Order: sequence, then C-alpha cells, then structure tokens
Amino acid sequence: MMRRDHVSKPYRLAPHLRLKSFQRLVRLKWSIQRRKFLAWLLLRILRARHWTLTKSAFVGNHIGDYPATLIGLTAGAAFFFSAPDEFFSSSEIKSSEVHLAVAGIAGTALALMFSLAIIPAQRAVDAFSTAILRLYARDKTILLVFLLISLIGVVSVLMGTGWAFSISTRYTLAMQILFLGITLDAIRHFYLRALQLLDPVVALSLVRQACAHQINKMGSDVERSVRVGKLLHGTDADERFLRFRYHSQSNLQVWLQQWTGQLNEFAAKSLSRRDTLAAKSVVRTIAEIGARYTEMRRSSVIILPDGMNPFGGTSDISSLLDNVCENIKQICEDAAAQRNEAVVQQCCSSLSELTAHSMTITHVSPVTRAPLAFSPMFYLDACAKIALKAKMEDGVLEAIRSCGLIIRKMSKEIDTNDVETQIIEMLNHIALESYSKKSTVNCFKSVEMMLLASFCETRMRGFRGAGSITKDVLSSISNLIVLEFVMEATGERRFQTFPPYNITNEFRLSGIFTQIAKNIKPPPQDRPYLNPFRELEDAASDFVQHYTSIADQVPFTGLLLEKWIVESVLECIDVFLQILETPPKNTDRHLDRIEDKLGWFIGIVPCFFKEGGRFAFDHAEEACSRLAVVGLNLIKVEQLDPALACGRAIRSIAKAVVFSTSTRFQSNVHSYVSCVTNLEVLARAAEVFDLTSEASTLRSYITPPEGVPQERATSLSEQLAGMHAHIDRELRAERRRLALEPNPIVMLRQVLHEKKRAADGNHTP
Repeated sequence: MMRRDHVSKPYRLAPHLRLKSFQRLVRLKWSIQRRKFLAWLLLRILRARHWTLTKSAFVGNHIGDYPATLIGLTAGAAFFFSAPDEFFSSSEIKSSEVHLAVAGIAGTALALMFSLAIIPAQRAVDAFSTAILRLYARDKTILLVFLLISLIGVVSVLMGTGWAFSISTRYTLAMQILFLGITLDAIRHFYLRALQLLDPVVALSLVRQACAHQINKMGSDVERSVRVGKLLHGTDADERFLRFRYHSQSNLQVWLQQWTGQLNEFAAKSLSRRDTLAAKSVVRTIAEIGARYTEMRRSSVIILPDGMNPFGGTSDISSLLDNVCENIKQICEDAAAQRNEAVVQQCCSSLSELTAHSMTITHVSPVTRAPLAFSPMFYLDACAKIALKAKMEDGVLEAIRSCGLIIRKMSKEIDTNDVETQIIEMLNHIALESYSKKSTVNCFKSVEMMLLASFCETRMRGFRGAGSITKDVLSSISNLIVLEFVMEATGERRFQTFPPYNITNEFRLSGIFTQIAKNIKPPPQDRPYLNPFRELEDAASDFVQHYTSIADQVPFTGLLLEKWIVESVLECIDVFLQILETPPKNTDRHLDRIEDKLGWFIGIVPCFFKEGGRFAFDHAEEACSRLAVVGLNLIKVEQLDPALACGRAIRSIAKAVVFSTSTRFQSNVHSYVSCVTNLEVLARAAEVFDLTSEASTLRSYITPPEGVPQERATSLSEQLAGMHAHIDRELRAERRRLALEPNPIVMLRQVLHEKKRAADGNHTP
C-alpha cells in the first residue's frame, strides 16, 4: 500500500492568541506614538520659551532703560483720555502750580546731578589725572542730561507763567506727567554714568577717543591742505613733502606727548594702589596712541639729517614715538620695583606690537627701510633687561615670545638690519643670563627664537654672508655651548636637548643649512658659468668653522650632547649628498665645489673623537656607521674622493677608540672592530663597482694603529680575523630587522643583489 506524501499547511494561531497579539501590537504602536508626541510637544515648548526669552531680553535692553518715562507716558495717556472736560473748566484745578512744581523738580534734579558729579571729579583728581577731569567735564552723557533737564525746567516755568503757547490744559498737564518721568530717567542715567566714570577702563576709553578724534581730524585737515597745495604748486609737487610740511607745523605731537605724560601719572597711581588691570590698560592706551599717529603719518615719512649720526638720519615722527616708548619703559621700571609682573609682561607685549607695526612704515632712500622700528625695539630690549634684573621669569619669557611677532614681520623688500641685530643681541643676553639663574625655559626659548630669526631670514633672503643673522647666531651658539656642556655635565639637562641640535626642532642648525640648499636655483642656460652654489659655499665655511670651534673648545667626555652635534654634522653631509645624487640643471661644472665642501664636513666628524680623550664608544660606532652609509652612496654616484674621505674619517675614529681612556682595553678592541668593519664594507662595495684601487686603499686603513703594545696588537689581530666571517654571515642573513637608521651591511646586500640581477639580465637570451 502506497503512502501519500505529506503536504504542509500554513500555520495559524488560535483566535484568542491572535487577539492577544493584536492587542500587544496596538499597545506598542501607541507607546511609540505617545513618545513621539511628547518629544514634539516638548520641542515646541522649548522653542516658545526660547522665543519668549529672546524677545523679553530685546525689550528689556531697549525699553527697560527708560522705566520712568514709560510710566509717565502711560499715566499721561490715561490722564489725557480719561479726565472729563468739567475737571479742566472747574476752579479746583490750578495748572500753573503743577507746572511750577515740575519746574521745581527739574531744578532739584539739576542740583542733585551737580552734587553727584563731584564724586567722579574727585576720583579723577585723586586716582587718575587732572587732564581726565577735563574730559569728564565734556562728557556727552552728562551734557545731554543737563540740557534735557534744563529744557524741561524752562518749559515748565513758561507754562507756569500762563504762556502755554495756546495749548489746552489737557495737553499741558499730560505733558508735565511725561516730563516728570523723563526727568527721573535722566537722573538715573546720570547716576549710572557717574558709576561708569569711576572705572579706570572708561576713563582710558575717553582718552583714546579724544586722541583718535584729534589724530583723524588732523589727518583730514592735512589731506585737504595737500589738495590745495597741489593746486598752488602744480601737480608735480611732492605729496609726501607737503604732508610732512603741514604736519610739522601742527601742534599735534606736543598735545599727544602731554597726554602720554598724563597717562604715565595715571599708571603710577594705579601701581601704587595695586590696580593691575588699570596699569595694563594704560600701557595699551599709550601704545595705541603711538600706533595711531604713526599710521596717520605713513605717507609723510621724511628722513632729516642727524648731527649725531652723519651716515643716517631721523624722522620727526620719532620724537613722539620715543616719548611713547620712554613712558612705557618708566611704567615697566615702576612695575618691576613693585613686583607687578603682569604689567611688565604687558609693557613687553605692547612694545613688540609697536615694533611690528613700525616695520610696515617704510621710507625709500635709496633702499626701502623702516626708520621708525629701531626705537621701540631698543626699548623692548631695555624692558627685557629690567625684567631680568628683577628676576621676573614670566616677564622675560613674554619678551622672548614678543620677538617672534617681530621676526614674522621681517620682509625681503624692507631693510630692517638694525632691528634684527638688536633682537639677536637681546636674545643672546637673555640666554647668557639664564645660565647663571639656571632658567632652562628662558634659555631654550631665547635660543629657539634666534634660530627662528635665522631660518626666516634664510628662507626670505638667503645666506648674506657677513651681514647675515645666521652668522651672528652661529657665533652666539658657539659661545653658549661651553655653558651648555657645564649644565649637562652637572645633571641640569635631563631629557632635554640643546635646540640647535635637537632633531625634533624644525629650526635646528641642520634645518637652516637645508633651507639654504633649497634656495639654490640653476643658472640660466645662456650663462651656465654663474655659480649657483655661492651662498651654500659661504654658509658651509661658517658652519664648518662653528662645528670645528665646538670640537676644539669643549671636552664632551661622553655626554649625549656630543652625539646630537655629530648627528647635526651628518645631516649637513646628507644635504651635499642629495645635491650630488640629483644635481640641479646646468650645474655639472660646479659640482667640484660641492665635493670640496663635503670633504670639509666629513673631516669634522673625527674632531669630536680625539685620541687620548674620553667619549662614548656607541657614539663613535654610530658615527662610523653613518659615514659608511654616506661612503656607499658616494660610491654609487661615482664620487670617489669624498668616499675615500669617509674611509679616512672612519680610520681616525677607530684609532681614537683604541687610545681612548674611557674604559678597559677589551671594550676598546670590540668598538675598534665595529668601526673598521665599515671600512671592509666600503671596500667590498668598491669591488662591486670594479674600483680595485679604491678598495685596496680602504683595506689599507684596517691595519692596527701604530703605538699599540704587542700583547694588545695580538688581541686586535685576532678580533680582526673574525671580521670577514661576521660580514659574510650578515650578508647571508635575509631576515628583516627593524632599524631606525640605515645599516651599511644591509645597503651592501642590496648593492650585491642589484648587481646580480643586472648580470642575470645581461645573460638573458
């Protein structure tokens, strides 16, 4: 009997289960919709609340300042529309008495106003200066309140005498109610203004407004006079000279100098009562006056003969600018005497801003220069020395940082050599003083700022030789390196590296040298005889002298600073190597000069590892390894003389290792073998390129140095015997190693593989 196949039917829930599922679904959807509705409702409520707060704030800011006026307007309107006509025609109402009462209230308000005016006047005399008292007397708010109350009083008196200009009593009484509200609001505004005038910031804002008004007015008058002068003297008249002539005939400078003197007195009083905010605001105001005036005189700078400086000149603007800077310096001295470091910082910051602004005001005769920039820079140096003398570290640090603003304003088109020289002198002085005070932050920051100045100048103008900032910076660093060696030897430089040789510093010495190389431009095709490496050669001479002087005067005795200086030299060598590998166009005839300068830098490295001296063997081994890498790259580009110079440098370092007094002789032997292994690597690389004579020369450097005792010479020979086997093992090892620096053996392996692949390719049919 055959069995029928089972046919599956769709599954159906029981009716009561389907009802429960439907109810559960309805509850779920209702819960979701309820949450959505509550969220929508809450959002609407929040939006309405925000709109209400915004509008109420608007109403409060614009209408809330006049509450009494609004009340008077409301009461007057209610009285005007609700009072019956019989009220005004009856004999009970005496409108003249109402008018005279309002006039009396206005007179009382004036008396109260003058009584309140004594308070800010007394404050101006005691805490500010007498000149600010005159500004208070001409304050617009006070004058407006006085005129308004006086007008209300006079009009009320006229109405009280029966002279109402034929206006109905209904109108006059409603107006008096409004006048009463206006009078009360005027007294309130006068009271608030009197409170504001007690604030020193408000007083200084009035001074700024008065000075800005006079400066702008004088500028407009001078421009108008210049246009008239051109009509009188013709269109060929020199506008710059006309502006200078009219400005010199004005009394504006004397007036502004009087104000700066008053502000100096203001600052002295503020410092005496320890009001730091007021003193800082005074300094900013004085600097702003100088900046506004110099900006107005931008188009009228004329250099006049100076008897004290027959080779230069001076500008009439300098009289005001010197006065401004002198007042800021006096405030800085007072602040330093009272140990108010915040004001000293503000003085340095304001002078730096004034210097940066003055560097944009130029005069062309015969070159474009900024004749006004030296004065504020000179006073900035004076304020920095004041902070140094007072031992205010933050004030000195602010002076250093302020130099960054000035340095970034340097321009290729504007000659500011005097300012730049002053900056380097100031920073060098701060760095020297910081060593006696053991202030690492100020020392490193000042040196970093010197490097920044050198880098910016190099990027904009290139290396300028004797007049270059880089030359002064190198000289300063050479003088500081001895002190830095003492600090590191005494343990004062833990986990800190001197900025000129710090590999993480973008503006280190090797970075500046790299920037000089980036400025190289190939000569024109029609004049290939021009030397494009002239600036690089001049810079190389100064850098070589710098590194050589350091190696001669500082016995590093194995300090980490020695490693970073050698690393800096090797980075400069890499710059030459890159030029030889990829020379610019039309420079083949000049590459011999690069080879010579490269040989100079290679010869510097052994100077840091002297025979009979003390140094770290691992530093010597790393230096030899890096020189071997340089030599391998030079062999690749067929620069044989510098490659042999690398071999000689390695031999000198290895010889210094043998005769070093740093540790026992066994360690010397091990380090010596590690160093001369690089010579064998170079020799094998030379053989790969069929340079047999150069390979023989390099191997001749591996012989043990003379002067070693016989028993030690035997130990050296035994260690050297296993050197070849070690190199062979390393060459056969194909494993990859994590290395932060290039390894000469790894590079030799790559050269051998490339040579083998080239040979296999030549034999392919």
